[in-house]
Amino acid sequence: MELMKKSFSSLVGGVVLSAVIGFGGMFSPVFSAQDVVFDECHAQTAGNADWTATGGFSDLANVFKSSGYNVVSAKKTIDKNILANASILVMSEPNSVYTKQEQADIVDFVKRGGNLFAVADHAGADRNNDGIDAVGVLNQILPQFGIQFDANKMNEFPIPIDSSSDKLLEGCKAMGTWAGATVKAVSKDARVLVPSKKSPSLYYIGLSTPSNCKGRIVAFGDSSIFDDGTGAPGNKLYDGFNRKDCSHIQLTKNAIAFLEGNKNSREVSENTNAPVTTQNLALNDANVSRHWDPTHPGHSHQAPDGTMYHQQGDMYPGSPASYQNGYPSQPPVPPTPTYPSYPSTPTYPSYPSTPSYPSYPTGYETDATLYQAGFTYFNQNNFIMAIDSFKKLLKRYPASSYREGTMYYLALSYKSTYNYNDASKLLRDMINEFRTSPSRPDWFFASADVLDAAYKYADASRWLESFVREYPSHQRAAEAMFRAGQELEKAYKNREAADKYKYVVSYYPYSPFVNMSRERLAALGYGYGY
Repeated sequence: MELMKKSFSSLVGGVVLSAVIGFGGMFSPVFSAQDVVFDECHAQTAGNADWTATGGFSDLANVFKSSGYNVVSAKKTIDKNILANASILVMSEPNSVYTKQEQADIVDFVKRGGNLFAVADHAGADRNNDGIDAVGVLNQILPQFGIQFDANKMNEFPIPIDSSSDKLLEGCKAMGTWAGATVKAVSKDARVLVPSKKSPSLYYIGLSTPSNCKGRIVAFGDSSIFDDGTGAPGNKLYDGFNRKDCSHIQLTKNAIAFLEGNKNSREVSENTNAPVTTQNLALNDANVSRHWDPTHPGHSHQAPDGTMYHQQGDMYPGSPASYQNGYPSQPPVPPTPTYPSYPSTPTYPSYPSTPSYPSYPTGYETDATLYQAGFTYFNQNNFIMAIDSFKKLLKRYPASSYREGTMYYLALSYKSTYNYNDASKLLRDMINEFRTSPSRPDWFFASADVLDAAYKYADASRWLESFVREYPSHQRAAEAMFRAGQELEKAYKNREAADKYKYVVSYYPYSPFVNMSRERLAALGYGYGY
């Protein structure tokens, strides 16, 4: 039992610590093989790309989850520690070279029974301008396993698939490539599938079962096949993965089945009598993040003594693997936190729509009549006339009881006529003038909306952050800080954006914006452990 306790992960101070069990002496680490590791530390988000498990390859990650795997994102390096519990390494269009040590660990991984799911792109797709593209990076490793990418650029759709030509193509009808490379077999252990219609000697998919290794390799020449159209703000991605006129999802499932055909990828070492040592390897948030899905059915794991246990989710707080004292027969139910109430839609200040005013001779304009006229024009979307009425009121009746409402709707009228400078200035004046108004918090958000519309994202972020400083306990404080991070992402200030998301996670732990902040931290490469 003590041995089993050592094999479980524990959650310490918000950082996931995994105790990876290995055999001493001549034996390799145990291959419990529950993880699919996405390489996200070799410029996968450079340029217009977002080839991550929470970005453009998120639907691909979901296919792995539905196949019963934990999905893990490597954020710092690819080494034997990250691969210790892995069955498959997804080499998702790496745009910077693997170090010599990384290459050695990947080769050792395949020799021991690990599998590679390699994705390249067309020649010249050097997204981070470091002098090498994904074709060059992958060709530093894959040829020793019998696969090599061609340095070319292919655009072809639809590419018909002969589903009877190979088991990996069963149930598939067509695929596409949009600026991708082709694949060639460079050893007798490899084969290539799906020939080009334009150039029949070129192929789009490569497979290998190298005779000197226990693992397998599948290789695709284009990241567009797996692009699901989602990514960081500013990226222009396109959904090729879910196209109904392509069989990309079925190809993925078949590729996973091909890799799983390697029995070593799902088994621990058969020599369970070997001496056991425990390596306390800290897979922290800076290096790896585990993607938890509440709908994920969980997995069966095998302890070093052969005992099976069940783990709900992906080593997340509350799962059996998170208990420091071993796996209880009936895991205690964590207490349900009390959540504050957050509005589903923002509330906006209410100003009188029909002010009461006395009867005056025709043409006699009071503050009430001017406000009524301006509000009527505003509701009719006649913003020019609304602006005229509201400006007259402010000029003639500076002490009017309608001043606050007039300024607010005048600002909105300016925004609707694309006069963002005057709209922003007016809202700023309101925030400074009406400091005790119950509607004042909403004006910070209105200011951010105006500045966002004017593409002044950093300024919008500053107003939202100012709101949090003034109203740290307000029910919209977490929303404001999350939105501040979103604005900074639009301004391509990802490091500053990450600081805002960390703030939400740290100071508003029960806010509905926490999970969204964690997702953005993972997408930006900062992990979940805050």
